[in-house]
Amino acid sequence: MKKLNCASLKTADGKTNLADAISHRMADAPALEEFGDYIEAGWTHFAKTVTDAAEEVLGFAERKNKDCTLGLVINTDKTEVMYQWSGVAPPVELVMSVAGAELQITPQFNYLGSVLSVDCSIDEEVNRRINKIPSGIGSEQGTEPPLV
Repeated sequence: MKKLNCASLKTADGKTNLADAISHRMADAPALEEFGDYIEAGWTHFAKTVTDAAEEVLGFAERKNKDCTLGLVINTDKTEVMYQWSGVAPPVELVMSVAGAELQITPQFNYLGSVLSVDCSIDEEVNRRINKIPSGIGSEQGTEPPLV
């Protein structure tokens, strides 16, 4: 590919002679065609890159939609949220929402038979377990038949 020599197009006073520039460009038409091919190839590559990126985004959106339809259903009427903080409570009220429905915030809830609370204390859990112990355990000692 030929390079255009712009220095040869300038007159002695440094101005470009339009007639010489046009005839010079016409003489270099094959070089301009190659340059046009280069530009077209670059544009084609750019357009393909943009198309590939758009297809990738659409593919991600489709995969996300498929993930959302795989069976995870959250019943917002039954779901409660509890935030646990160490030390001081947060300065703002936190809100969690699923599909536009706000979830209810609770100070404590049962999880696998234990009571979890916002303040992370175990006092209520210990008292609950102590109250489950039968009151007559100490008085019934010795009444069971001995194991042989």
